Amino acid sequence: MKTDDFTAQLTQSLVDLIIPALIFLASLIVLYTILLVIKAKFLDKTEQKNSKLIAGSFSSTLIMLIEKLPSLLILLAAFIGLGLIKNIGTSFVKIYENQQRIKELSVFVQNLSSNDKLVQVTVGKKTRDSSGEEARNYRLNVYDSITGEVISESEFNEKNLRIDFMVINFDYSEIKAGNHKNIAYPYRVFSDRIPPENARILETLFTAENPEPIIDSESEKMYGLSRESFTERAKEFLEIINDPEKSREAGIRSFYGNTITIPAGAQEGSRYAVCIEGSGGLSLKKLLY
Repeated sequence: MKTDDFTAQLTQSLVDLIIPALIFLASLIVLYTILLVIKAKFLDKTEQKNSKLIAGSFSSTLIMLIEKLPSLLILLAAFIGLGLIKNIGTSFVKIYENQQRIKELSVFVQNLSSNDKLVQVTVGKKTRDSSGEEARNYRLNVYDSITGEVISESEFNEKNLRIDFMVINFDYSEIKAGNHKNIAYPYRVFSDRIPPENARILETLFTAENPEPIIDSESEKMYGLSRESFTERAKEFLEIINDPEKSREAGIRSFYGNTITIPAGAQEGSRYAVCIEGSGGLSLKKLLY
């Protein structure tokens, strides 16, 4: 959260608390003024008639209440002041907690950007099916973006293998994290023989039906956060990227797909890595070792 945003939020919280209190106090002052006018007119009328029976007990009670009103106003003002102090304190706590949450999200994003290599593909032998159509074996390893460890491994026998990635670009507003990179993750595989609508979903933090084991594994190598905070922010971030409105609030500028195709002429034994660049784009690199 920017300093200007924090100041604006704090100012708005104070305004929301002070305005109702001022309106209430103004109402009491107006009421007090009206009662003073009534008192003056009532006493004047009583003197003119010179009759204690007309004033009676009602006038005595009314006059007593009017005379006690300043004390009552002070008491009410004291209660309002205490309530105002309590509400301001609560607002400060909420603003502080929200600021801490934003900082933790920032650190979580930095963790997500700690590993460049997203996927490694090892090219295997060529094959032919019963119809004589040519294909090739592929082994695909998906890497965790925080630990750098393989979190899933898949085997494919396909023609012209394609991997779909989701790329998340930030505008560095709500969860600004210095110069951290944008984020990308593989989420499905298709080919000439597997149409995109029937693509195989890959196991990642963002696509797993149960991300808890992956989060637990990542939390062992995170930095800057306690295990509990890391887990909370990981779950929150998964909710953010699946909610367009929350994504905008969190400073996600764009969220789009990017398809990488393994070269059709790749030789058996070749290895390729899909990496995320500093700009947020993806690149396919042939590994020489």
